Amino acid sequence: MKKNILISLILVLALVFTACASNGGEDTPEDPKGGADNGALEKVVIGVSPAPHAEIVEALEDEFIAAGIEIDLVTFDDYVQPNLALDDGDLDMNYFQHKPYLDNFNEEHNLELVVIGQVHVEPLALYSDKYDSL
Repeated sequence: MKKNILISLILVLALVFTACASNGGEDTPEDPKGGADNGALEKVVIGVSPAPHAEIVEALEDEFIAAGIEIDLVTFDDYVQPNLALDDGDLDMNYFQHKPYLDNFNEEHNLELVVIGQVHVEPLALYSDKYDSL
């Protein structure tokens, strides 16, 4: 399960970075192998909740670096600020919410944030002092 989550996140982020790789038609000096000549990592700022989202992205750090991506995580302890920071341009993306929450947030705050990929569904558990099983 954990491996599937990691693979899904890598695929989503790869798609995002591919979509963001356009330079708007500007000429960029390239080396003969087809890459940019400066060898710098592409920096991406991601807003996350501390757990499990920050932990998942941190676990993939080596894979991101191998793909030429430097991740800068910004951790939020609430679910409002990451979307506001994304809308303000302080983040490149965020990773903490499900689509119904995003849809409701957009409606309440008159925003147009969009889902760029679906990563995982977190398991939920039920706890009770009264019941031992369902």
